[in-house]
Amino acid sequence: MKKIIVFLSFLAVLLADECIDANSCFEEGSKAAFTGDYMLSNKFYKKACEMGHQGACERMKEYDDKKEAINMQVSAEQFNIVKKSCEGGDVKQCESLATFYMSGKGTKQDYKSAYEIAKSWCDKGETKFCTLAGMLNDDGVLGEANYQEAMKYYEKACEKLDAQACTNLGLIYISGRGVSADMNLGVSYVNKGCENGDVNGCVVLGEFYFKNKDYEKAKPYLKATCENGNGVSCMYMGIALMPKDFRGQISVEAAAYFDRACKLGIKEGCL
Repeated sequence: MKKIIVFLSFLAVLLADECIDANSCFEEGSKAAFTGDYMLSNKFYKKACEMGHQGACERMKEYDDKKEAINMQVSAEQFNIVKKSCEGGDVKQCESLATFYMSGKGTKQDYKSAYEIAKSWCDKGETKFCTLAGMLNDDGVLGEANYQEAMKYYEKACEKLDAQACTNLGLIYISGRGVSADMNLGVSYVNKGCENGDVNGCVVLGEFYFKNKDYEKAKPYLKATCENGNGVSCMYMGIALMPKDFRGQISVEAAAYFDRACKLGIKEGCL
């Protein structure tokens, strides 16, 4: 049995090279993160980041914060203590319990139980659980992705200014997953996420405006996320600062952004 598990883990790592574009690599990274396999998710995010997906670059920064979770061991006894506390109404312990179910710590992996916890606490007004319920539906770990259910929970959380929920809701509208694509509405939700502190939302906006060649709108987001350590944003900012009639001369300001991108590991920024 152990050999099978090792083989499957090895196979999963190999398959990380099989995503075909930035978006598919990012999606595979998200799925791996939900299984608690942060090492695999980081491989997908790294590949997506190298393809220019700024959201993936931002998620990679979070990887170091997950190392403790990767190595954390939870005994069945510890799991049962947390479960009992959750059943007694301790919201913090319920948050831990949902995490244990999703990652298979101290118990078998059980997304449906995590979802039941999320739904229950969302109904009680705990916003972060609404966001979690949305994400579980969005990522399809309960079976097939249910974008309508995901949107319902994201909307509920976004109304209470949960930044991540607003960003995720916006991304559904932008991509047209399970709903007619609506760029304007999607961008407005992502902007709400950014304004309320979701760095990934700011990254998405910078990339969106940059790729649509609206550099003036892109610059504030690119500058902010570059300063937050996003190398691709730094590179895009450098490009946005270059004159339309570029003839080989790079301004000092643009060169500084390219240099920062290079130092952050974006080889295209190395002049």
